[in-house]
Amino acid sequence: MKQIFVYGTLRKGFMNNERFLGKYKLIKKFRIKRLDLYDLGAYPIVVPNNENKKGVVVELYEVDHVLHKIIKKMEEGANYIEIRMHYKGRDAFMYMYPYIPLNAIHIESGDYTKYIKSLK
Repeated sequence: MKQIFVYGTLRKGFMNNERFLGKYKLIKKFRIKRLDLYDLGAYPIVVPNNENKKGVVVELYEVDHVLHKIIKKMEEGANYIEIRMHYKGRDAFMYMYPYIPLNAIHIESGDYTKYIKSLK
């Protein structure tokens, strides 16, 4: 089993969560500092930012190796980079973007769920 931090459409309440993580238990929700969250329209991205004290809201799930490979293929196909993170005693993987695209909208709250609700 592997653990994954998710922050966007894989979070609870979104289609990709139901599609991929529906049968997996949400372990815990965290806010990880030194990360920035951006909206690209169809999905969000996270990039490192050592100055950001607010951080990004993430959910932690434990997944099997088969699902890990499926998510990895999906995320890397969209130019995300898999990184390993150690946070509050947890070792998990997470997908970050290698740069901030020009059309990206910074999500100040760091919370994708809150941001999407504010658009409605």
